[in-house]
Parts: sequence; C-alpha cells; structure tokens
Amino acid sequence: STETFLKPAFGPPFFYYENVALSSKGVWTTISRFLFDIQPEFVGSFCAAARKMDYIHNLPIENRSPVLPLPPNTISEAFLPTNMWWPSRSKKTVQLLAILRGKREAYRTLCSC
Repeated sequence: STETFLKPAFGPPFFYYENVALSSKGVWTTISRFLFDIQPEFVGSFCAAARKMDYIHNLPIENRSPVLPLPPNTISEAFLPTNMWWPSRSKKTVQLLAILRGKREAYRTLCSC
C-alpha cells in the first residue's frame, strides 16, 4: 500500500524511529501523532531479547531493492562455523519440513513409508 506523507514528512531529513511492538496502549498512536501521523511498519529482526519491533520512518517505500550481498535466510547460514555442533536431521524430519514448505513429492514419499 502506498503511504501518503504530509509535505513536511516527505523527503530529507529522513527519520527512523524504533520501539517495542507490544508497547502500552496508546503509545504508538502518540508516537505516530508526533511523527506526521505515519503508521508503524513491522520489520522482522533478529534480537537476543526476541521482541517484535515496529518502526516509523519516512524512508522511500516505492521501488525498494534488497541490500547486496543478500543476507543469510536461516540461522545456520548466518553462523556457518557453528554448523558442526548442530544436530543432524533425520530423513523423516527432512520430509516433514518439505511438507511444510508445500512440496508434494515429499508428501507422497512420506505416505508410502
């Protein structure tokens, strides 16, 4: 969806405000009001505290392109040196994960066991 900005909020200087997503009632409404009524955007992040974060920003949202090089998609890709200590996956586990990803071939294989 296209966000419409008030004239003072569009363009530089850009801002990027972060806060915990599950804040007290009314906190995000107050923050939005002070930042040109821009609604928060949830952005997935990896945080040791495992808290969901929301952001309010006036960064361009049209024609976004990924940051290169592309970041890892999984924890094991991000921490390659630790892979030797991760438990191995059984054939059954791999088949179940494939099912969750929507692969029909794995489902047929699992059912024929």
